Amino acid sequence: MPSVFFNVSHSGNYVFCGVSNTEIGVDIEKHHLMDLDLAQHIFSPEEYKQLVLLTGREQADYFFKLWTLKEAYIKYLGMGLSMSLQSFFFTIHDGSIQLHTNQQDTLYFLSTHLQKHYSLACCANEPIEANAIEQVSLQTIVSFFSNWKA
Repeated sequence: MPSVFFNVSHSGNYVFCGVSNTEIGVDIEKHHLMDLDLAQHIFSPEEYKQLVLLTGREQADYFFKLWTLKEAYIKYLGMGLSMSLQSFFFTIHDGSIQLHTNQQDTLYFLSTHLQKHYSLACCANEPIEANAIEQVSLQTIVSFFSNWKA
């Protein structure tokens, strides 16, 4: 019997559910006003230094990209916020995401936007294809389960 793993996150009007045959972590965040003082406490010095070099929309996009990547990673590990968010960091160059940590596993990340005010990220131990993310309406889900026969 195949293994099924899932992880769920919600923010604003969306629920993000990742389903895989291996461990997976996901996060979605609706963009809101960010607090750079808070960012200094949750991001590593390397991440924070990169964040403050940016301004406006680029800074907000980078903030939420980092935040969702960090959340997806700690959810993949099953640690939640019991793990210090400064104990690891990400570097992002030309769309390439690199995790810096003591962990030796090879992990894959996907970071993207849903509309323009939501960021989402996935973490898994196998490659994640961008086209694997499918937006499904609540009505479609309700209809599926109403018509489902066990």
